[in-house]
Amino acid sequence: MGRFETDVRYRSARYRVSAENPDGVNRGVAAAELDGVAIAERPPRAPLVDDGAVLRVKVRLGRPAPWRTRAIQRIWPPYLKPFDGARPSGRGLPA
Repeated sequence: MGRFETDVRYRSARYRVSAENPDGVNRGVAAAELDGVAIAERPPRAPLVDDGAVLRVKVRLGRPAPWRTRAIQRIWPPYLKPFDGARPSGRGLPA
Protein backbone atom coordinates (compact mmCIF):
# COMPACT_ATOMS: atom_id res chain seq x y z
CA MET A 1 0.00 0.00 0.00
CA GLY A 2 2.58 2.59 1.07
CA ARG A 3 6.32 2.83 0.68
CA PHE A 4 9.03 5.39 1.34
CA GLU A 5 12.79 5.58 1.14
CA THR A 6 15.30 7.88 2.76
CA ASP A 7 19.04 8.16 3.31
CA VAL A 8 20.34 8.66 6.82
CA ARG A 9 23.92 9.72 7.49
CA TYR A 10 25.84 8.80 10.59
CA ARG A 11 29.23 10.47 10.39
CA SER A 12 30.90 8.84 7.36
CA ALA A 13 28.38 5.98 7.00
CA ARG A 14 25.17 6.15 5.01
CA TYR A 15 22.08 4.08 5.72
CA ARG A 16 19.58 3.63 2.89
CA VAL A 17 16.30 2.97 4.66
CA SER A 18 13.26 1.68 2.81
CA ALA A 19 9.97 0.98 4.54
CA GLU A 20 6.90 -0.63 3.07
CA ASN A 21 3.44 -0.89 4.49
CA PRO A 22 1.56 -3.45 2.39
CA ASP A 23 -1.35 -3.80 4.84
CA GLY A 24 -1.77 -0.09 5.60
CA VAL A 25 -1.19 -0.51 9.33
CA ASN A 26 -0.22 2.37 11.63
CA ARG A 27 2.15 0.44 13.95
CA GLY A 28 4.17 -2.72 14.32
CA VAL A 29 7.16 -4.15 12.49
CA ALA A 30 6.57 -7.47 10.74
CA ALA A 31 10.14 -7.84 9.47
CA ALA A 32 13.40 -5.92 9.25
CA GLU A 33 16.74 -6.62 7.65
CA LEU A 34 20.17 -5.05 7.41
CA ASP A 35 22.09 -5.73 4.18
CA GLY A 36 19.85 -8.69 3.43
CA VAL A 37 20.21 -10.31 6.88
CA ALA A 38 17.10 -10.51 9.07
CA ILE A 39 17.15 -8.51 12.31
CA ALA A 40 15.72 -10.85 14.94
CA GLU A 41 15.71 -8.59 18.00
CA ARG A 42 12.59 -6.61 18.87
CA PRO A 43 12.36 -3.74 18.53
CA PRO A 44 14.66 -4.02 15.52
CA ARG A 45 17.85 -1.97 15.75
CA ALA A 46 20.65 -1.29 13.29
CA PRO A 47 24.10 -0.54 14.71
CA LEU A 48 25.47 2.93 13.93
CA VAL A 49 29.03 2.47 12.72
CA ASP A 50 31.36 5.19 11.44
CA ASP A 51 33.02 3.13 8.70
CA GLY A 52 32.15 4.99 5.49
CA ALA A 53 30.00 2.12 4.22
CA VAL A 54 26.58 2.24 2.61
CA LEU A 55 24.17 -0.06 4.43
CA ARG A 56 20.68 -1.00 3.32
CA VAL A 57 17.92 -1.25 5.89
CA LYS A 58 14.55 -2.69 4.88
CA VAL A 59 11.51 -2.55 7.15
CA ARG A 60 8.09 -4.07 6.50
CA LEU A 61 5.34 -2.76 8.75
CA GLY A 62 2.63 -5.06 10.04
CA ARG A 63 1.96 -7.63 12.70
CA PRO A 64 4.89 -9.68 14.01
CA ALA A 65 5.05 -13.39 13.25
CA PRO A 66 2.58 -15.46 15.34
CA TRP A 67 5.31 -17.43 17.13
CA ARG A 68 6.70 -14.18 18.53
CA THR A 69 3.27 -13.19 19.83
CA ARG A 70 2.81 -16.55 21.58
CA ALA A 71 6.26 -16.28 23.17
CA ILE A 72 5.44 -12.83 24.53
CA GLN A 73 2.12 -14.07 25.92
CA ARG A 74 3.91 -16.88 27.78
CA ILE A 75 6.29 -14.51 29.60
CA TRP A 76 3.85 -11.63 30.10
CA PRO A 77 1.72 -12.76 33.12
CA PRO A 78 4.54 -13.22 35.67
CA TYR A 79 5.88 -9.74 35.05
CA LEU A 80 2.68 -7.74 34.74
CA LYS A 81 -0.45 -8.53 36.67
CA PRO A 82 -3.77 -7.07 35.56
CA PHE A 83 -4.91 -3.97 37.40
CA ASP A 84 -7.27 -5.00 40.18
CA GLY A 85 -8.23 -1.52 41.34
CA ALA A 86 -6.03 -1.58 44.45
CA ARG A 87 -3.97 1.55 45.05
CA PRO A 88 -0.26 1.24 45.76
CA SER A 89 0.88 1.78 49.33
CA GLY A 90 4.23 1.90 51.11
CA ARG A 91 7.53 3.27 49.86
CA GLY A 92 6.30 6.82 50.34
CA LEU A 93 3.39 6.51 47.91
CA PRO A 94 0.00 7.86 48.94
CA ALA A 95 -2.45 5.19 50.09
